[in-house]
Formats: sequence, structure tokens, C-alpha cells
Amino acid sequence: MIRLFAGIAFVLAVAGCASEPPPGPPLAPVTIPFERGVQGHVIVPVTVSGVSGYAMLDNGAEVSVVVRDFAESHGLVQGSLGQMLSKAMTSGFEFGKPAVIGMGGVEERVKPLILDSDLL
Repeated sequence: MIRLFAGIAFVLAVAGCASEPPPGPPLAPVTIPFERGVQGHVIVPVTVSGVSGYAMLDNGAEVSVVVRDFAESHGLVQGSLGQMLSKAMTSGFEFGKPAVIGMGGVEERVKPLILDSDLL
């Protein structure tokens, strides 16, 4: 199993505040298999830039997080200059290269926060 944790934020408030429904017919519901983590977290299968993995679903997250070893092995870490600029501009936090996270047929382009696995 690839170790990957991504917080995927769903912004339901925006859809609820829209004055008109989205264009086109509503999409059919999708069933997404999931597991419960040791501490009760919801773990779902995802893809990150086409690579399969697993994510911890956090519908309140403001940023998607990718574990450093996964990010490094799949080319999501910025180069040394980009890494330094990213850390300098974000008070020490490191953001990776843009990635597409997909789950249940829905894809979202994100700029993930890169964290060491022991911090998660």
C-alpha cells in the first residue's frame, strides 16, 4: 500500500449559496469504498497525478497534504530553489508541485503541503 494522506476539502457552502443550479444534468451518485483507520479516520482510495494511493478524508481541511516520501518518489517536491522560496514565503511550510487528486471520478488540481510522515 502506498502511504499517502491528503486532506481533500469539499466546499459545500458555495454550492448551497449558488443562485442557480450547476449547468447540465446532475451526475449519478458514485459509491466510494473506504476503510476506517486505527483512530477512526476515513481512508479512501485516490490518485495523485495518476498514481494510486490512499488518503485520509478530511472535509474540513483547508489544504491537501502529501507525505514527503510519496512526494519525493513521485516528483511532487519542488527543486532546491523552489523549495527554499516555498518555505520562505509560507513561514517554513513546504508546498509541492501542483498535482491532480482524484477520488470517485472527481479530480481537483491542488498545490499540496509536503509533510514528514511522523508529523501525521
